[in-house]
Amino acid sequence: MIEARLTLTEDVILKGFLLHFKHNQRALRFAPLIGGILVVVTLVNLFQTGSFFSILPTLLPGLFLVGMPYFLRYLAQRNVRKLPTLGKEMTWQLNKQGVSGSTAGNTFSQTWASMEEALIAEDGFLLYSQKIVANWIPKSAFASEADFQQAQQLIQAGVKKYKFI
Repeated sequence: MIEARLTLTEDVILKGFLLHFKHNQRALRFAPLIGGILVVVTLVNLFQTGSFFSILPTLLPGLFLVGMPYFLRYLAQRNVRKLPTLGKEMTWQLNKQGVSGSTAGNTFSQTWASMEEALIAEDGFLLYSQKIVANWIPKSAFASEADFQQAQQLIQAGVKKYKFI
């Protein structure tokens, strides 16, 4: 059995949220590019027509798309601050059967076979119990690099669908 232990800070949890968004919302990475193109087209239109009101239908969506990554980060930070586990110590146990964890009176346990998917990253693991519900186990929670590597092997052996990102 491998044990991982860590106090859940805003930065730690946010890293897991952002990794989840990066993986599940791949189209969002193009939003700033599309928004930038809309803003440029809008400015060209403004110089050609000279009418400020004609550019509003493309300027506002363009600016929104350019700011989308910052807006999503703000929403994630706001949601993280509301979590009851923030500031609490979390403990995970990983073995051949699955993963279990506990923090501040809450516990969970899940077998590897019942996992929807696992994402293996340099910074840790996202273990999806459902399509959009995941447990984030950061690398910094493990006592050593060897424990992290052993946990990775357990995940690869037990979870049917896993990806390296």
